[in-house]
Amino acid sequence: MKRVFAFACVALSMVTGAMAQNDDVWMPKSYDKLYTRLGGVHKVAAIVDDFGNRMSMNDKVMMNPACKQAFSKGSLPFFKYEMTQWLCDRWGGPQKYMGPDMVAWHRAAKITDSEWMEGEKTFRMVLDKMMVPMEEQKMVGEFFMTFRKQMKMDGPTDFMMPMAPKESLYSRLGGAPAIAAVVDEFVNRLAGDPVVTGNKNVVKSLSSGKVTAAGIKFLVVEQLVMASGGPAKYSGRDMATAHKGLMITEDEWTATAKILKNVLDDFKVPEKEQGEIFGAIGGTKKDIVGK
Repeated sequence: MKRVFAFACVALSMVTGAMAQNDDVWMPKSYDKLYTRLGGVHKVAAIVDDFGNRMSMNDKVMMNPACKQAFSKGSLPFFKYEMTQWLCDRWGGPQKYMGPDMVAWHRAAKITDSEWMEGEKTFRMVLDKMMVPMEEQKMVGEFFMTFRKQMKMDGPTDFMMPMAPKESLYSRLGGAPAIAAVVDEFVNRLAGDPVVTGNKNVVKSLSSGKVTAAGIKFLVVEQLVMASGGPAKYSGRDMATAHKGLMITEDEWTATAKILKNVLDDFKVPEKEQGEIFGAIGGTKKDIVGK
């Protein structure tokens, strides 16, 4: 497991990141309202989720070694987490992006105009599919056009992953890349579990469109990164508010814990770290079950 996590960290350090500290110079304040206008974190996460899946199947883009690494099966959950956090931050959301330099990564990846156009076309397809109004689509287009100009300017191509104390649970788990991979599999399995999906309140919440599986994945990763001592600040609602009206039963809680245990075992997470994870999660039970 440690070898898998270590490989993920090294590989994913080349995937995504944030703008340099002077990014306010190039980001007009008009983009600050995009977060709300698009529908918040659940909608942004869903857009990024679809975009990432489509890009991973784009043969033209995958010819670039850096892109191939970013959109590979093992890297994709982390890419989605980082890009969602970055866009929410830049578009006026409460999320605070803490990853490495996005511009520097794209410069180092030597993204060609052809590859950029493929990404632009794909993002537009996703926005159309999700029926994002043209005014918001125009703002998104301007945002990325300004970013592309910044990429082409002379500047650094070096970037670094945020670090955490080696003894922290975050570091021992393998950082955000490993946590994102675990959460991705965990939520996917939850969606197929008959006990969990037997709760009509949960199904109704997901069917409303206000809550998305991609948004849940992002918030769970963000929460676990912060709880384990990593570089993140949880931006979602408190557990009692988030689960109000869902009426989660004891059986559903047990089924969820069992699924998480199986996922952690499959990823070969050591028992010590598993104990710490369940210790942190156990404290939230009173705010979730029966609410």
